[in-house]
Amino acid sequence: MKVFFRRIHLYLGLAAGSVILSCCLTGAILVFEKDLQMALHKKRYYVEAGAEKLSIDSLIKNVKRIYPEAKINGVKIYEDASRSLEINAALPSTKDAKKEIQRAGEKKSAALQRQPGLTIFINQRRSLIDQCFRLLCPL
Repeated sequence: MKVFFRRIHLYLGLAAGSVILSCCLTGAILVFEKDLQMALHKKRYYVEAGAEKLSIDSLIKNVKRIYPEAKINGVKIYEDASRSLEINAALPSTKDAKKEIQRAGEKKSAALQRQPGLTIFINQRRSLIDQCFRLLCPL
């Protein structure tokens, strides 16, 4: 009987430990998401300095020329000259669209929301946590 309870305790502990471990690891990845994105996609966040630095007004005009229906919400300028300038624009089809524009005024990339891989990752994490709470608290 003692061996039976030890084995049940072992297997339940392994199951609970694996759930807790996966929640901790996925939470850590989500906490450092911005840093991971910057490390994985350096071309999106860092640019080579051009011959001349364009004004913010000319960059906003370039965004308006490329996306005439866009509403400019803000501009983020970094102290580091190698960082790309970020212009936040809301498009009618997608809210909170983020457009990153090079200092030279060319369209660099469009990161409309999170990366698809991270979105799948976040949804799986949410469903795992929901299932755990439903098992523990069946209300």
